[in-house]
Amino acid sequence: MILSDRQAPNPGTATAYRQTRRSLGEYFGAGRPITDVTALDAERWRRWLKDDQDLAEPTIAKRVKTARQVFKRAVKWKMLAENPFAEVRTGSQTNRSRMHFITREVAAKVLDACPDAEWRAIFAHSRYGGLRRPSEHLALRWRDVDWAAGRLTVWSSKTEAHEGGAFRVVPLFPELRAVLMEAFEVAESGGEHVVARYRQRNCNLRTQLLRILSRAGVPAWPRLFHNLRSSRQTELTEEFPAHVVSAWLGNSVVVAQAHYLQVRDRHFDAAVGEKAASNVAQNPAQSGAELARSGSKATCGAVAQGAPVQRDTAPCKTVPFGKVTPMGFEPMFSP
Repeated sequence: MILSDRQAPNPGTATAYRQTRRSLGEYFGAGRPITDVTALDAERWRRWLKDDQDLAEPTIAKRVKTARQVFKRAVKWKMLAENPFAEVRTGSQTNRSRMHFITREVAAKVLDACPDAEWRAIFAHSRYGGLRRPSEHLALRWRDVDWAAGRLTVWSSKTEAHEGGAFRVVPLFPELRAVLMEAFEVAESGGEHVVARYRQRNCNLRTQLLRILSRAGVPAWPRLFHNLRSSRQTELTEEFPAHVVSAWLGNSVVVAQAHYLQVRDRHFDAAVGEKAASNVAQNPAQSGAELARSGSKATCGAVAQGAPVQRDTAPCKTVPFGKVTPMGFEPMFSP
């Protein structure tokens, strides 16, 4: 499959583009020109991703969407008459089964296990600043830190193609200020980048974070860096308006709701009342019995919830249905 790097939708989707190009090449063959791809071929490629490659639906949706964008650009450049992927179903890119909230307690353990100040800055900027890995970490310079105003300018290659998306301003949260100050104190004099030691192309931050988690005794969670960002967006949205948090993290409210915001146990506890939830947790057997009793209709009349049932009450007498005249045939009161 002959695809030019110029057909990548934007620099921020470079990884998705490479994965999609590799999948297209494996299926169609490396030398097949894009002009030979038909709509039927595109549909069969999607089915191949699911049946033969056994990819998850969100992954398939992402690759189909990326392929559609690439071929749309080819149509724009008059390389194709029409887009063969235009009608291919994408599906949902959301996989909530892989969402995981990283608590502050877990984050503290990971920070303690980080090998140096730079790694603590990387992790803190992911968990408490919501930065994307690795582009936004590597783009961060010391001149972007406004200590006096308490603000941090974050440059984003993923959103730079959108109007006003080249950078965003993030509050210098206390959690960020502490680790940044530590990193600044140990940085080389005249250094430009906040992350200076881990800039090599062969430096895999994900692999290193897995080692740090192992050292901290913390089980690895799915989507390591994405869920750090997701946890921060969820946390901030509980305190600030959603549109404000989205501006800080560089996404839209719609994207945040679909891919980042999580429902936590504390939301359920707050909804039912923490005290009630605590009582249920302490004595689930008793609570279940109480629920069973409250749902029973063995006694006649309305019984107030929680009120004791009088054991010496006379039993109810039922009247055969046939002896009761149905309402509506005669007046309820005699004239």
